Amino acid sequence: MDRVKGLIESYTDFPKKGVQFRDIMPVFRDPEAYTSLLVALQNRISALAPDCAGLVGTESRGFMLAAPLAIRMKLPFIPLRKPGKLPGHVFQKSFEKEYGKDTLEVQAAAIEKGKRYVILDDLLATGGTLKAACDIIKDCEAMIFLLKACCRPPGFPLKFCPDSLPQRGRQEKIILNK
Repeated sequence: MDRVKGLIESYTDFPKKGVQFRDIMPVFRDPEAYTSLLVALQNRISALAPDCAGLVGTESRGFMLAAPLAIRMKLPFIPLRKPGKLPGHVFQKSFEKEYGKDTLEVQAAAIEKGKRYVILDDLLATGGTLKAACDIIKDCEAMIFLLKACCRPPGFPLKFCPDSLPQRGRQEKIILNK
């Protein structure tokens, strides 16, 4: 995992002043590091959430973790998309990020009532995206078993702490930091 950690880059004042942006994209450009990250995630998910019903990925970098893991683990991949990208009935949640507001949606048919899901994203900053993802899953009357974010930039106050989730199960926020 040292190789993965070494590839994560930081950008000060991006995309706006006061934001310390962590860029995980170099990991995705390095097949060895990317594979190493996927294997580590797969091992943790398999150990902690063996009965999960699917992997939920947040747009867009969460897709790059959840989709290949879903294939490796033979699980459904459920994308949480930005508004207007999914047809049919959707559940939607708006939220604040460290540099603005956003909204996520999921197709209602993608989440099964009473099942447990793993949510994956690349970064945990304020927790706004993960809170919205959790709220959407709860709105679908399903449960969150495990949360995974790959890195956390320093200095961000968490507005949402995944450890405070009322659902039973394990919440892991961070697997690596630089």
